[in-house]
Amino acid sequence: MVKKKTKKVNVKTKKEKKQTTKMTAAPTVWTPFDLFDDIDRYFFEDPWFRRSGWMRPWTGALIPDVKHTAVDLIDLGKEYKVGPYGLAVTDITGIEKGYLFGPDYYEGGTPLEWGLGWTVAFDKGDFNGKEALLKRKKEGLKTKLVGFEVSDPEVVAATGDKLFKVDNVVGEATNATYGITVGKSIGRARVNIEYANTGEELEVEHKGKRTKVTVAKNYRWYDPENKRLKR
Repeated sequence: MVKKKTKKVNVKTKKEKKQTTKMTAAPTVWTPFDLFDDIDRYFFEDPWFRRSGWMRPWTGALIPDVKHTAVDLIDLGKEYKVGPYGLAVTDITGIEKGYLFGPDYYEGGTPLEWGLGWTVAFDKGDFNGKEALLKRKKEGLKTKLVGFEVSDPEVVAATGDKLFKVDNVVGEATNATYGITVGKSIGRARVNIEYANTGEELEVEHKGKRTKVTVAKNYRWYDPENKRLKR
C-alpha cells in the first residue's frame, strides 16, 4: 500500500489574523518600539498587513486604505519625540559615532590599520591571516585610519580628497560630513603613520582649495565610550 504524501498547511484563525502586525505606507521614521501598535491601529484596519525591515521602519507599497497622513503620524508621536527620518542621517551619525563603512576599509589595510585590532583574538588559536597580522604588528604600521576636524565649518571634505603636509600628499579622506550633533566638520582618512599623531596639522584639498585640518584623538566623536548604549 502506497502512502500518500500530505502537505501541512498553516491556517491562521480569525483571532490570530487580528493579532498580526500590520505595515504602513508612511515615510520611514525613527520611533520607539512601544509606539508601533498604536500607530498601526491608527493607520490601518486590515490585519493582513505587517511591518518589516531594517530597524523596523514602515516601508512598502502604497496601500489604498491609509486613514491619515504622515503629518498625523508625527503629531501622534509627539510624546515619543517622533520626527521625519532620512537614510542620509545614518551616514552623519555613523561618522560621529565612529562606525566604519565603505572606503574606511581601504585597500592594503587590516584591522590593525583601521583601529579594530581589539577585534582580533590572537590568543585563541590559529586563523586565516594570523601570521600576516602578527608580522605586520611586529614590523610596524605604515598607514592608519584617523579622525580629522576641519578648521572651517563651511568646508566638508569628500571621499578621495587628498591630505597634504606642506606640498606632500600624506593621506586621503575616506568619509566625511558636517557633524550635526557635535557641531563640527569632521571626517576619517587614511594617513601615513608618521602624520597620524593627535594634534598633527595637515591640509585637505577640496574643490581645488586647501583648508587646515587637525588629526583628532580618535575617529569617535559622539559617546566614544558607548555609555549611552550601555544604559
